[in-house]
Amino acid sequence: MTGRRDATPRLAIAAKPVLAHPGHDGASRDLLTTAERQRLAPIASLVRVERGATLFRQGAEAAAIYDIADGVLKSTVLRPDGTRAILGFFFPQDIVGLAENGLYVTTVQAVTAGVLYRMPLPALERLLKRDSELDHQFLIKACHELRRAQLHELTLGIAHADIRVARFLDLMRQMQPNPAASSLIDLPMSRADIAEYLGLTPETVSRAFARLRRTLAIACPNPHLVRVLDEERFRAMAEAGTIPPPARQAGTADRPPRSPRPAARLPVAPHGAVVPAMQHQPGEQAEHREDRRAGDGE
Repeated sequence: MTGRRDATPRLAIAAKPVLAHPGHDGASRDLLTTAERQRLAPIASLVRVERGATLFRQGAEAAAIYDIADGVLKSTVLRPDGTRAILGFFFPQDIVGLAENGLYVTTVQAVTAGVLYRMPLPALERLLKRDSELDHQFLIKACHELRRAQLHELTLGIAHADIRVARFLDLMRQMQPNPAASSLIDLPMSRADIAEYLGLTPETVSRAFARLRRTLAIACPNPHLVRVLDEERFRAMAEAGTIPPPARQAGTADRPPRSPRPAARLPVAPHGAVVPAMQHQPGEQAEHREDRRAGDGE
């Protein structure tokens, strides 16, 4: 009989490559040794959060930092004009709760249900003062989070919405456990969250996804999953910032050209009769809608 596996997630802090160079396996590097995790364990308590729950709010007194064992969180900030912006998404082995002058600088909410390790700041500060190596590892992790924030700012500076979305997809791919081994990208967040993170409207994000699908670089089996179909095209968008032209569907080059549709003859009504307005067929209405969508590039 096999032994029962412990379902309790381990306390772990890792560094993940952000937009890794070609050839990198994309795997995260655990910053904590087993001994360091054991030293952290006595001050850490397990916390479970439901989807949509608020972990802490911007401006509140910072009481603890959290190591994500499972689930996805988002960090938001309230602008002076009252609007909200998403600054980042956080994944397992990320830490959240860094503060300034004793106050949280962002609001953190759960995108999915999650499991976190809560470490009270006073106890953590005492531990880090005694353990210089552990303090160094936390500093490395903070630098990785700063680098991710800088890349977010660079993404917001890109004018083309399609490139912003492609780079976001690449970032989400690298946050997965084994990004180099899978063509699938999980998107636990909504299109509205993606739009808020990228500084776009939800409609613009939806149109960008549609245009990227027409290049045949990606497919979207459902709203929370993206499949990379053509790695070269995807890399051209995410890294080089170039948009390939829409790909022609297989077999379209061999199709004979369609003969022009004869002009419709309008009925001539008898004098004094009322002619009803012409009704478009459902297929024609769909074509008009598609033409408007295809021509609406932002």
